Amino acid sequence: MSYGFDMAFAHVVDEKAAFCLARSYVDKCMEKENARKFIEDNTIYIPSIRYSHIEEATNMAEVADRYWLENLFKFRFLYWPKYQLLDLSDPIASMIPHSR
Repeated sequence: MSYGFDMAFAHVVDEKAAFCLARSYVDKCMEKENARKFIEDNTIYIPSIRYSHIEEATNMAEVADRYWLENLFKFRFLYWPKYQLLDLSDPIASMIPHSR
């Protein structure tokens, strides 16, 4: 198994600009076509699919799947005022073309 991560930042002039940019990412991600693609790209991680070979896992499948879907669309942004940078490393942000 391998692990990796992406780091992406945007230069913003202040906290208000950081909020506006983060909000535009959220709006873009929540467009039906983008949301559907993100779900499809992450389908292999749905707990009821990923752990279907474990009998005990079927008892929690519905709850785990709902938790997975809710967390798939939680957005996290970090703003560094000192450097005027907005962290765009949230996995969903990477699917937006202008985030790189």
